[in-house]
Amino acid sequence: MASDQHDSAAANAPVPLTRDGWSFAARIFAAQMLLVIVVIVWLGIASYQHVARVALDVRQSTVATVSTTLANDPFVANALQEDDPSASLQPYTQDILSHAQTIDFITIMTPDLLRVTHPNPAQLGKPYSGSTAEALSGEVFSEQAVGTLGRSVRTIAPVYAKDGKIVGMVATGITLESLQVLYREELP
Repeated sequence: MASDQHDSAAANAPVPLTRDGWSFAARIFAAQMLLVIVVIVWLGIASYQHVARVALDVRQSTVATVSTTLANDPFVANALQEDDPSASLQPYTQDILSHAQTIDFITIMTPDLLRVTHPNPAQLGKPYSGSTAEALSGEVFSEQAVGTLGRSVRTIAPVYAKDGKIVGMVATGITLESLQVLYREELP
């Protein structure tokens, strides 16, 4: 019976506290919870960055494919050599854009950088504002740049006539604003 009273008294004894009022067990528990929260936040950031990188890579591949496909299309090369290339190319690119969900613009331009297609018809005939030196020297290249639709990821490809002369360029891209929307949609 004395043993039962001793056990009962031990169970009801106050837990020794540190100067700040936290017991050792409470401090360990709080440290573990803080560690769990830090790991969860870190994993969330790493997951977002991974999804963003994969989404960017996929979109860059898509715009590169569209640019090179259009640049190699005989219809585009022939239209660029007509008196009014916009008459046939503007509806052609608008039709492509209406079916494409992962690109924001297709700009086809002449070698002297005048736009013959653009999502905003007011830009037709105006100078293209992005880089073109690589495309004019025959290279397909990608860049991030600011254009009339804002900052975008784009690929520019040269368009060749049958005789091998560069008769224009195709720039296809997606705005970073659209990429941000896609990132949010692709996150779990």
